[in-house]
Amino acid sequence: MKKIAILIFFASLQILWGESLSLWHAYTGEERKALEELAKKYEEKNGVKINLLAIPFDAFDKKLTASIPRGQGPDVFIYANDNIGKWVESDFLETLDYWMVDGTLDQLIKSTVLAMVYKKNIYALPLAFKVPVLYYNKKYISSVPNSFDELIEISKKLMGENKNIFGFAYENTNLFFHSFIHFGFNASLFDDDKKVKIGEQQSIDAMNFAKKMALETGIMPKSIDSALITTLFNKNELLFVVNGPWFMGDISKNISYGIAPIPLIDGNTPKPYMSIEGILMSKYSKKKESAMKFIKFIVSDESSEFRMRKGMQAVATKSTYQKENINPNFVVFQKQAENATPLSNNPLMSFFWAPMGQALKKVINEKYDSAKALSESKEELEKLLEK
Repeated sequence: MKKIAILIFFASLQILWGESLSLWHAYTGEERKALEELAKKYEEKNGVKINLLAIPFDAFDKKLTASIPRGQGPDVFIYANDNIGKWVESDFLETLDYWMVDGTLDQLIKSTVLAMVYKKNIYALPLAFKVPVLYYNKKYISSVPNSFDELIEISKKLMGENKNIFGFAYENTNLFFHSFIHFGFNASLFDDDKKVKIGEQQSIDAMNFAKKMALETGIMPKSIDSALITTLFNKNELLFVVNGPWFMGDISKNISYGIAPIPLIDGNTPKPYMSIEGILMSKYSKKKESAMKFIKFIVSDESSEFRMRKGMQAVATKSTYQKENINPNFVVFQKQAENATPLSNNPLMSFFWAPMGQALKKVINEKYDSAKALSESKEELEKLLEK
């Protein structure tokens, strides 16, 4: 009798909801709460049950790769754009071109849309972007520097007046953060013919600038990681930081801070990596029309405004930035996005993180010659790509 009652209960749920969609994501905190509230709103309006599954980010890719080909994955999922090429080549993703004739793409920031395109097809709609900007401590800084020369000068002056502070920090052995310098010097990683480009002069110049900032200016702490940056900034012991939007959630309420686009580097416009989170559809979904309707709901004007206000996301929907009383910090992120480098969704990209990180560590921690460090990483990469 108990078994029959359970079956009747689930059958009644099916009748009540009519249809269901599964959505996987790796959101936490306010982003997760905003997504859950939007899913509930969609359920109430459309009678479609949204089954949300939160997966730790480190396990997400592996779980998708194992589940989707077996037909056990989600109908839709949220992920950054850099894996799109790999998943297309593995035949995991449904192209969305068929549904894009209604002007949906015109509502979205163009650079974020292009990041979702692979081999001339669009495979996701962008939800939000994460791009580093300059954070500054208002206790010490009243006007934002226009260049790194000015930033160095301000830092040295204030450090001379207060021995307990540092001028500047960023995760300088991480390619994601080194990118604002690397692409600011118009350097490349690889080209369309799979040629490794990191040994070229622009890459060397960018590496030398990172080396100069770390070892010659005297304004940066040693052995920098995210925990050290947060600690120093929250103790009023750090003037400037280059970091992403997630850093806002780490800053103590006791700290008065501002944000601005990253200053000029030797006259060059910095172009940091921009990670774009998109909502993607599994090729194995059996509910594609319904899934697409939900995807368009999530990127709609109303939903995007909610995600910005509640979830603290720099959203990809253009109209949101025209709303009244939005957090002005998001306007800065939008401005920085105009001078940013979207993460490549080419499958080759995955090979570059470790070798470039190794080169940065050699130069900054071991005082290696920049050209030599990049040459060694280039040789390693060419061997990997040859295989």
